[in-house]
Amino acid sequence: ISRVFTHLQIQEQKNQLIQKEMQLQESESKLKAVINSIPDPIFYKDIHSTYTGVNKAFVDFIGKKTEEIIGRNDTDFFNSYLANTFNSSDQEIIQTGKKTNFAEWMKDSMGNDVFFDTTKTPLLNAEGEISGVVGISRDNTHLKKTEFVLKENQNKLQLIYDHANEGIF
Repeated sequence: ISRVFTHLQIQEQKNQLIQKEMQLQESESKLKAVINSIPDPIFYKDIHSTYTGVNKAFVDFIGKKTEEIIGRNDTDFFNSYLANTFNSSDQEIIQTGKKTNFAEWMKDSMGNDVFFDTTKTPLLNAEGEISGVVGISRDNTHLKKTEFVLKENQNKLQLIYDHANEGIF
């Protein structure tokens, strides 16, 4: 009876474990769907600035498959200036534990100039220790170009105003 009872307990624990694994897989699947539906590039890096995860928008920006990105670092995708800048900010976040923001012009996989505002935060493991960096980049190219045109038009208007022979009301 004792053995049967023990086997029943083990079977019950197995069933609970299987159910929890299924719930975990479902939660992970939902989380991936949400992250991949975000139009901004998102990435995860370990403490060595090696990519450990990316969303669909990041894959589209880089122009490579997820498998070609994971396990690599910024020097594989960006010029040396940007790669060094990104690596430095990663290491600063890992050392200080503080969030950072920066803005940068770069080229996408099609060679187009893109202006990104990027926010990076520490990635914490289950024990609350910093295990890497998570970042999200917002494409503000249209906003930046609009600002440029607005400033250019303001300069032209100021020139007209400064050189007007007649009074302007």
